[in-house]
Amino acid sequence: MGVLERILEQKRKEINTSSEYIKELENLIKERKNYYSFEKALTSCRTRIIAEVKRASPSEGKIKDISAVDQAKVYEKAGAITISVLTDRSFFNGSLEDLLEVRRAVSLPLLRKDFILHPVQVLEAKAYGGDIVLFIVRILEDSLLRDLLDYSKELGLSHIAEVFSLEEAEMALKAGAYIIGINNRDLDTLKVDVSLSERLAPKIKEMGARFVIAESGIENREQILKLENLGVDAFLVGTSLMKSQDPFKKLKELLGYV
Repeated sequence: MGVLERILEQKRKEINTSSEYIKELENLIKERKNYYSFEKALTSCRTRIIAEVKRASPSEGKIKDISAVDQAKVYEKAGAITISVLTDRSFFNGSLEDLLEVRRAVSLPLLRKDFILHPVQVLEAKAYGGDIVLFIVRILEDSLLRDLLDYSKELGLSHIAEVFSLEEAEMALKAGAYIIGINNRDLDTLKVDVSLSERLAPKIKEMGARFVIAESGIENREQILKLENLGVDAFLVGTSLMKSQDPFKKLKELLGYV
């Protein structure tokens, strides 16, 4: 069994659809006060980086044992447009509590980064402070992807539909997605190839995507400038920021301020 299959098997075990839990989530949503627009952030007139809080991953193992709040505050101060928070506990050492704590600490849109397989996980995202939900197209049937996109819209949440090919991008766009993330990391092999974004971004824009985001393997300013010229609107950066001894300076470098 590959890494992705193991993650999905565990995720299916974790999903809680009890009426009591759903009521608990709905009560949390009633208490929530602040929401932030991802689409507005994506039209800010500068290099746009979604900075990720990620303590561990299947490809890197343990990266850094840090406070999600402390890391998110550094990202906000350095100029990130959005914070991505890994909420998977078993493989990424994250949690929904991380998302909630970061929501209380920063005034930026928050992405719930996880393996979403059921509408209750979208409800969780809103209840715990998320503004955006990531949907991995390759793990979802057409009808479920459409339902999840519709439900996120109904809840007032934005989305990133993550793809690895033009076929997946076409599926996402047909399902109603308009923000497409190109994952340069193959989730089956875990290998990274940044040239995937170079090849796919212009074509996905031509197919009708409003925004295209490059994910994984972004490590320097030169990559960003090249991809911006090819139509990429924003960059999701995790590992290179988490591994940096000075994430504030590293993010400033990626943004072109150093």
